[in-house]
Amino acid sequence: MILFNPDKVQWFRTAVRGGQWAPIQGNPSHPGQYVYAAKVPPDTVTLPRFFPDTRRYTVISGTFYVGFGDRFEDAQLIALPPGSYYVAPAGKPYFTATRKESVVLQVSGTGPSKQTVVDPAGR
Repeated sequence: MILFNPDKVQWFRTAVRGGQWAPIQGNPSHPGQYVYAAKVPPDTVTLPRFFPDTRRYTVISGTFYVGFGDRFEDAQLIALPPGSYYVAPAGKPYFTATRKESVVLQVSGTGPSKQTVVDPAGR
């Protein structure tokens, strides 16, 4: 049995300033299935990146914005309100953003997983 209560779990810092994550099941850096919760602060933008595994995202609260491709393009962002679900296929670059509100996500995949940024210089 696995129980996850966001009010009682230990949250850890992420590489995103102000971001947090909390493991629910497994660990993305180890082999096997993983599930975690993520808190993304307002006004956050991520550069195009990809992962070796297919990742599944459920928006729990806030509106999350996602676009697919090698370059960040604000016009390509798709708004995903609470309850939305999207899949980022393995090896396919995507980028994300939040606006004036924070977002809580549930993320799952199969590890080991590691982020690769398409252009770390952000061009």
